[in-house]
Amino acid sequence: MVTRMTDVKETLQELIEDPQLKQAHDEQADIVHVARLIRSMRAHAGLTQAQLAMAMQTTQSQIARLESFDNKSKPNLDTLQAVAHACGQQLLITAVPIGEVIEQTDVVAL
Repeated sequence: MVTRMTDVKETLQELIEDPQLKQAHDEQADIVHVARLIRSMRAHAGLTQAQLAMAMQTTQSQIARLESFDNKSKPNLDTLQAVAHACGQQLLITAVPIGEVIEQTDVVAL
């Protein structure tokens, strides 16, 4: 069992050091952060996906895609601003060093 755990740790270390994998991970992390932001804004406003969609003149399925962690479309700034405004909030953009953890409560306080 110790050998297996060592093998797993070595394999994970190799994966972490792979530049392509790191880039893919960082890109996915950005998608997750944006999806969480959209979901948080909507929830903070007390809106359902359908209500937000109606306010934005789009469909509920489009809002679900925006909130999806698998969203490959990467919403643009105009879309993020429209979501914020429909939720009665303003969009605030900030940058932090890669790998720094952002608390979700910091994101909700827009």
